[in-house]
Amino acid sequence: MPRTASPGCGGAELGELLRTFPDSGPARQVGPAIGEQIKDRVAAVKGADPCAATAVLRRLGTTASELPDESVKSLRADADKGVLDGVYACGVDQFKDRKFGDARRTLTDFARTYKSDGRVRQARNIAIAAEIADDRPAAGKRLPASKRPGGARMELVISNDAPNAVEVLYTGPVAGTVTLKACAGCGRYSASAGARQACKASGRSYPKARLRLPAGEYHFLYKHGTGAAAGVDSYSSGSRVEPGYTYTSCTYVTERNPLGLELPQLPDLVEPVLSPWGAGASR
Repeated sequence: MPRTASPGCGGAELGELLRTFPDSGPARQVGPAIGEQIKDRVAAVKGADPCAATAVLRRLGTTASELPDESVKSLRADADKGVLDGVYACGVDQFKDRKFGDARRTLTDFARTYKSDGRVRQARNIAIAAEIADDRPAAGKRLPASKRPGGARMELVISNDAPNAVEVLYTGPVAGTVTLKACAGCGRYSASAGARQACKASGRSYPKARLRLPAGEYHFLYKHGTGAAAGVDSYSSGSRVEPGYTYTSCTYVTERNPLGLELPQLPDLVEPVLSPWGAGASR
């Protein structure tokens, strides 16, 4: 005799029930039981632990898709939709809980998996903020804004005086990334010479990136690539962008000290230069 179907039954047991007694009462309970569990977990995605709810939805979807009854297999679509929302909610929750490494991985995976979803841009922005916050916790005090602010934009010009490529991540009123090519012919500076000489060689064309940023508090992470400066650590910093200024920043690397420790690679960010209209106060 067939046993009563239970939401707690494993996929193999439910599959055996559906194949052996497809017209039995317990078999007819399988679809509604799984459907109810999926419905409950979809609702739980909006609750206090979206990551756990998403993990259960994944398992339910897999179980439904492997069962022989087509009406049960179709429940996979409901589970998958819940997983889509759950992955995003999980990443946001991890960020709020200051689990920045987990949040970056979760939301990066969301953006790669669900490329047509309307939340992809925000997922990437939160992932950027999370990566910066993993090195600089102040960057994780709040989620990046979901809408780009209006108003004036100030120019930030970043120059690279390092023999390796540099990826710059930033978060604040807006978030994003930009990559600067390696500087041909550039090398390391001594600890004392870097701040005085970096990005100031006459006639040298430094790789540059130009950002247009609304005013506000920003956090930056400079990630050095491979090549002549391999082994250089990432460097994070923060600064406030004020209306009416243009800003410049120079990246460079320093030689290791006699103890073999890596010295700071970059000057304080960001050094403001008065714009032509001269608004604001100097640093």
